Amino acid sequence: MFQHRSIASLRRELLRNGQLQALCGFTGTVPPAPVYSRFLRQLRTQTGKLQVVFERLTSELGEKLPDFGQCLALDGKAISNHARPTRKEGAAQAADGRRETDADWGVKVYQGQHAHGTAWEKQVSWFGVRLHRLVDAQYELPVAFKVTRAASEVRCARQLLDALQERQPWLLERGEQFLADRGYADSKF
Repeated sequence: MFQHRSIASLRRELLRNGQLQALCGFTGTVPPAPVYSRFLRQLRTQTGKLQVVFERLTSELGEKLPDFGQCLALDGKAISNHARPTRKEGAAQAADGRRETDADWGVKVYQGQHAHGTAWEKQVSWFGVRLHRLVDAQYELPVAFKVTRAASEVRCARQLLDALQERQPWLLERGEQFLADRGYADSKF
């Protein structure tokens, strides 16, 4: 919500913002910086459990909101990482907190046509990951997501929908509209 880029920035916000402290469950003291790093390291080991919690919450929304999932929208988002990339191509790097080992270089190509009819193309590259998300367009809430290295949006969209069909088929059965930008337009998809 506050878009802090570092733990230090988040801690400064917590120290100054008593309401945020209370919302996070901190009573009068803000934990030191190493606590956040340890928490994030432990959180990364629990992705399976977090997925189960996410799916349970999605199911509860489906029970309480009968039109939840009728209009689904799909999109990918490049998330830049300002950490130091791995230097050598294909080199095995241990996750030691000093560099990013999960991210990769990605390229997004934009194409179009000028008003006078000539074609244009623009390439944007970044170092980071890509968040693939399927959301309920009416409630603006996620129903499925996948975080990958900088990978193809179309290929990951297929994987996301296959996983949703396997784990929560009621969402796809309930769907009446499916929206995606033209980056997903290929004949098979």
